[in-house]
Amino acid sequence: MLRSEALDKADTRALGSNTRYSLTGGCMSAESNRERQKRWRERTLKESDGPQLTRLQVYIEPEAAADLEQIVRKTGWTKRIAIETAIKKLARDVE
Repeated sequence: MLRSEALDKADTRALGSNTRYSLTGGCMSAESNRERQKRWRERTLKESDGPQLTRLQVYIEPEAAADLEQIVRKTGWTKRIAIETAIKKLARDVE
């Protein structure tokens, strides 16, 4: 199978770990993970029908990170759900 035939069968092909090549209007363009993540963040923060999210970026102590990993492992929650649940519970407790 020729490379062009393979690209015809699918819109995108992952080549390497950080770049995805997509066929757009007959032109091949490269898109890095960083670019895709940036578009996702922009889209997520703008969507009115989806979850309204606020970006939170923090550094925490290794012990707290290990506790978070343990919570995620035991509950099956995502880190986001575990953090949101902890914040909401603490907010109720301090009222």
